[in-house]
Amino acid sequence: MQLLHSPEDPYLEETLRYIVQYALESPQSNFRVQTGRITLACTSDSLKTQTVTFSKPFLSTPFLIISKNPAIASSVVTESYTGLSTNGFTAQIYTSSTQNVDFTYLAIGPV
Repeated sequence: MQLLHSPEDPYLEETLRYIVQYALESPQSNFRVQTGRITLACTSDSLKTQTVTFSKPFLSTPFLIISKNPAIASSVVTESYTGLSTNGFTAQIYTSSTQNVDFTYLAIGPV
């Protein structure tokens, strides 16, 4: 099984999810991985926010990674988040042009 993929590879997210879940969700682990993909309709030079609720709350604040789709049109896109808690977070996307922005998140923490 090849584990290195290009950023445009649609199987990269699934491969990483499998590896992380296998390592963290074994019977000896109390950690859980939750992932998701969100699409935001952004307008030019504006900040768009989206509240994300985890399907199962964590026992403590999880580690969170968010990343935009690398295939986004050539414009300034900045992703960040606020309000990270055991229940979810608020994604913030800024773009310099009007476009739909896809981003993926991965949260790891105890359950």
